[in-house]
Amino acid sequence: MVGRISLVKREVSDGVIIPLDSIVNRESGPVIYLVDECKAREINLEAFAVEGDEAFVETGILAGDRLVVDGQRDLADGQEVISENCS
Repeated sequence: MVGRISLVKREVSDGVIIPLDSIVNRESGPVIYLVDECKAREINLEAFAVEGDEAFVETGILAGDRLVVDGQRDLADGQEVISENCS
């Protein structure tokens, strides 16, 4: 006798997939940095799922937000950043 089963661990309706390397582990927990008016804005991550080298984040970031993916380990909240549209 053979059986097949499918389990759904959790269903989510909305979220954003980001590079796992963009997440910085701080004493307060995992954070990401978004570019907001040419400054780094630190966002605490509540919960996220990891698969391979990507993370699925449900809150704190929206499609179209500018995520810091290089140099984020040395950033602080409110620090000026150099990126597209910022000099």
